Amino acid sequence: FKIHILKSLYLQSLINLHHVFTALDCTVIDGNLKQIDAGSGSVVGVNNLNEIFILIDNVFTKISGSLKHFSVGPAGQLGVNTANNIFKYQSGGFIQFPGEELQRKFF
Repeated sequence: FKIHILKSLYLQSLINLHHVFTALDCTVIDGNLKQIDAGSGSVVGVNNLNEIFILIDNVFTKISGSLKHFSVGPAGQLGVNTANNIFKYQSGGFIQFPGEELQRKFF
């Protein structure tokens, strides 16, 4: 009985992996990122030097600034620097969120 369940789980896992590999058209892109995020039609990331990158036309394009984490989602493109200040990327640049404003909106 246990062997049958394990075999079934193994086969189901292989089937699920097959669907993932055939459903996604993935391309390897050169470079190293310590953190990457995708959402709301954007892909962003940060490398080990805290340099910031946005995927534009299948090329990671470096943008000015320094962040330890960069994320995307319905609220926009948000990042945190090494001093834990929060920034929003809009109109080609970063705007810092004041601490009091951030606490009012999110906490």
